[in-house]
Amino acid sequence: MTTTHPLNGAGDFKLKLNAGDYHQIDKSVKGKLKVKGTRFVSFVSGTSTAR
Repeated sequence: MTTTHPLNGAGDFKLKLNAGDYHQIDKSVKGKLKVKGTRFVSFVSGTSTAR
């Protein structure tokens, strides 16, 4: 389970991911998360928020 913080100001939400998908997404990375209902579809990384 992971908590996601939308950049559009909407509230945080939890998303259940399988281990393989979870490990593909690095912490503090911005990108586009695609879901269908409550099902994870894909994540495309953009720029990192780490400095």
